[in-house]
Amino acid sequence: MSVANRPAVERKLSELKVELAPDVQYRLETLFPRRKGSYAAHTIRRRAKLLGQLEPVLRDMLLSGEVVQFICKGKQTASNNTYFLGVLCDDNIKLHTALVMTNLRLLCIQTNHRGIPKRTFWSVFYSQIKKVESGITDEVTLELSDGLFLSYYEFSQDEILILKQVIREMSARFEANHFDPPALQSWEQLCGHCYQIVPNREYECENCRAQFWSPGEIAIRCFLFPPWGTWILGHYGVALWEVLVFFAILAYDFHSIRRGDFSTALVFLIFGNSLAALLTSRNAAKGLYLKEDV
Repeated sequence: MSVANRPAVERKLSELKVELAPDVQYRLETLFPRRKGSYAAHTIRRRAKLLGQLEPVLRDMLLSGEVVQFICKGKQTASNNTYFLGVLCDDNIKLHTALVMTNLRLLCIQTNHRGIPKRTFWSVFYSQIKKVESGITDEVTLELSDGLFLSYYEFSQDEILILKQVIREMSARFEANHFDPPALQSWEQLCGHCYQIVPNREYECENCRAQFWSPGEIAIRCFLFPPWGTWILGHYGVALWEVLVFFAILAYDFHSIRRGDFSTALVFLIFGNSLAALLTSRNAAKGLYLKEDV
């Protein structure tokens, strides 16, 4: 897809009365590549709305000279449990994630379903991206240097084209300039308070001393009461559903006890809670969740 020139985009934004934060630098040509057509105005307004929700975070997160090239919001599939299905299998929960491509890195910001950012962030330098691929669906997969694959979906075809274009352009620029910033791992976790990198399997930020929930702490709480851990991770709708299912299972256990079947009730409860603890703690290990948010 060809991109528009900056003056043309500025005129279109002015025509639509769309205002962006003056203290965040944007590359308008790739941020709003399509300005003609019946659907263009809707796309511009929708992306500007997402930007407006992300700008309070971007003001503090972006480094000096860092320019936003493109943004889009999709879903990432990550291992998690819902208590109802987690008793039987490793269910998948869809994590809403905003992808922010700058001239330095790809920022991954966990959001709610409306695009309002939470406080769980990741960062990937373009030198750490080996390949970006898409198929005939709405999914994009990134292959990272350390062998990790990141998959995001629910993008339009235009978004996929620009996303791939920006990542490949930035990756080629990094390679041409032999620019390879040091990284502890390809997919870096960022502190939800000061946005500095936090090494893998560490749950206190060295820079600001913010503390995060460890998978073990989540597992203990899930074993005692499965919705507890899900609530801590910010999946409130799922947690409420788990409350209903948990008490339904308790009712079944009490019925078993009344029939004298104590062993079945005990095994069923311990097995279900243990599996819920395992699966939720696995999901907690994929990001950093501030304790002060709870």
